[in-house]
Amino acid sequence: MCSVLALTLVALVVPRVDHATRNVAADHIRAGYLTYTRARIDTAVSGDTGLSPLLGRVGTLPCLAAAPRWTTA
Repeated sequence: MCSVLALTLVALVVPRVDHATRNVAADHIRAGYLTYTRARIDTAVSGDTGLSPLLGRVGTLPCLAAAPRWTTA
């Protein structure tokens, strides 16, 4: 169960770090959609970065709710 929580937190952090540093997501969108303008690419990346916290909560909250029931073998 800890691995699920760890992977969810990684998925939550990676898009923000990418957007703040190298912006690989924008490069991938630009390569796949050659007709997209810079503004449209920025909107797509911002949407991904904006949804990331929501999806992180959806994955993290059930893990934290189940945490008291975790047992060590």
